[in-house]
Amino acid sequence: YYNRGNAYTDKGNFDQAIADYTKAIELAPKYANAYYNRGIAYKAKGNLDQAITDYTKAIELDPKYVNAYNNRGNAHSAKGNLDQAIADYTKAIELDPKYAGFYYNRGNAYTDKGNLDQAITDYTKAIELDPKYVNAYLGRGLVYRQKGMKAQAIVDLETYLRLVPNTLNRAQVEQLIQEMKKP
Repeated sequence: YYNRGNAYTDKGNFDQAIADYTKAIELAPKYANAYYNRGIAYKAKGNLDQAITDYTKAIELDPKYVNAYNNRGNAHSAKGNLDQAIADYTKAIELDPKYAGFYYNRGNAYTDKGNLDQAITDYTKAIELDPKYVNAYLGRGLVYRQKGMKAQAIVDLETYLRLVPNTLNRAQVEQLIQEMKKP
């Protein structure tokens, strides 16, 4: 049931995936991956509360399940529960301090919370760990812009465009750069 649930998830058939993960959980109630993957399916359907419940159960069964912390953080962030999101990203970082994505996600939560200096610190760490982590340049550049730090913002946004020349938001980013270059 678990493997079939994965196949249904891959096809975007989340209702059937949830049914199969639920059956897998009935057969093996201590299988953390089944809760985790059912959480992914619930989140894909927009059912954030149930996703959080399943990620939490996966963490209870496997306290070092780093991706469960990260995904629960994403669900909390989507709900606007930024303190909980930050706590989950922080735990993910404690478990895997070399993964840039966790710093990037926490940087986004700090940005949404208005803690711009901490956001810059996290985006910078993500870039240090993975110099091609393009979204960290975009995030940090936008935060620098918010803080009025135009020179730093322009460098990061230009780096973002250089790394992702065909980005869909190219015109918007170029416009921001031009606005900041005006005296």
